[in-house]
Order: sequence, then structure tokens, then C-alpha cells
Amino acid sequence: MEFALYYSMINKVAIPVLGKDVAPCFAVASKFLIANIKDNKKISENISCCWGREGHCRIKFLKKSDVNILICNGIKLFYRDLLNALGVIVLPNVSGTANKALEMFLYDQLETGTAGSLNLP
Repeated sequence: MEFALYYSMINKVAIPVLGKDVAPCFAVASKFLIANIKDNKKISENISCCWGREGHCRIKFLKKSDVNILICNGIKLFYRDLLNALGVIVLPNVSGTANKALEMFLYDQLETGTAGSLNLP
């Protein structure tokens, strides 16, 4: 997946996490790894908590946090469409550790699809 256009600007990438792994379901994830990326390099990252019911709270949280790229595992089409409408790029069906997913994104090696999961080492 090509993201060269986004590499020259500051991006906020969010990954819902469960422990060290990409959370299996976006709608109930209570923690997000949020990384600031500039020129294809991570300049900072933190873990932020998001409370509330279902995915709507997570969508509000991501928008309020100025996130423009979401790397996740399972996400309902409805939530993905809402995020896309708000200008957030959603990269679904990613499993494995959150740090490995972010690393693969930075090196433009993250490939996702709707038919299955990308299992990261």
C-alpha cells in the first residue's frame, strides 16, 4: 500500500491495543497507541485511554485526537465508513503486535485486505 503522499506531512497514526497486540475489535478497544509521524519517522508515541460504549466514542476520540490514519484488526463496515467520511484512512485486518504493525507501516510494508488478517510476527 502506497502512502508516499502522507510521508511528507505530520500524521497521527492510531492503533487500538490490547496488551502489546493490535486489539481484535475496534468498537470495544479501551486503549490506543497514538504515534506522531513525520517524514516517515516516528517522532513520538503514547498510549491513550478511551472509555464509553461502542465505536461511536472511539470515533469521537480519534477525531478529537486529530488522528488521520487508523491501523486496526476487526472493524465494522459502518465505523470504517464513518471514519473515512471524517478523513481518517482505515487499514483493517491487521493482527500481531502494535509496534510491529507501526514499523511495517513506516516502511510501507503493511498490506491489508478485507478477506483476511495480516498476521505479523
